[in-house]
Amino acid sequence: MATVAATSQAQGICNFASGGFTGDGTITTITLGFKPRFFKIFNQTDTVIYEKFEGMVAANSIKITGVPAVTNDASAITLDAAGTVTVPAAIAISAKVFSWIAMG
Repeated sequence: MATVAATSQAQGICNFASGGFTGDGTITTITLGFKPRFFKIFNQTDTVIYEKFEGMVAANSIKITGVPAVTNDASAITLDAAGTVTVPAAIAISAKVFSWIAMG
């Protein structure tokens, strides 16, 4: 039997942030002010979702397309302990509209 360790916030306290931007084809940095455990970004223009969970391999994100298809994407959305999310240029495509949420 596997042992699973869970991490929880004390007394149900959870940080949350959301926002949006229009891609310009360059790396986009989002400063949250807390370490996210989950980050989701939605490309509204092309209906593509990327998700990143705390503990995932640094180079991996989950990519969900409207086909439907769920794949591993090595475009490397990164989360750091200082509360910075980096969205690479390969995802922040020029003139595409994005919405995002972060929880931690």
